[in-house]
Amino acid sequence: MFNKLCNKIKEDKFEDLFQPVSGEELKVRQKERVDKALEDGRCTLNEDGTYSCEGDVKFPSLHVSSLPVKFKIVKGFFDCGETDLTASANELTTLEGCPKYVGGYFCCSANLLTSLEGGPEKVGGDYSCSYNQQLSSLKGIAGKIGGILFITGTRISNKLGLATIKGSELYKYIKQFG
Repeated sequence: MFNKLCNKIKEDKFEDLFQPVSGEELKVRQKERVDKALEDGRCTLNEDGTYSCEGDVKFPSLHVSSLPVKFKIVKGFFDCGETDLTASANELTTLEGCPKYVGGYFCCSANLLTSLEGGPEKVGGDYSCSYNQQLSSLKGIAGKIGGILFITGTRISNKLGLATIKGSELYKYIKQFG
């Protein structure tokens, strides 16, 4: 992409740089990013149509409302959100298709989630759902979180006056906000 930009500048075709991307081009770019994420995560397709991955999986800036593929297990981290809030995030409205087990951290921050249903059942590391401004319930949260739950910028955080909850103390809050 950088080379394209440089060539356009050399050719003085600045007007082409700022044209909106067509729907077809957006789909091509999304598929390329998904394919790269699956390759980087060393993912294999299971018989049931889900993917299991040996490594880390990251879906940056796909601009989708749901995950384009379904997962079963991700042994590394799984990131379908955005930790760098200056960057463009996804627009997930559901966690359907997320892995049931994530060995590392799980991040679904800076999306449009109102619920954590469909997300992982077990997360070995931290779980970040921060900056989902409409998130007001812990319903669907993983039953086991090995690290810390990050909830900054959510309605839950506003109600509790907390930005984080230790995974080991999560059960106290699930009753209150489940």
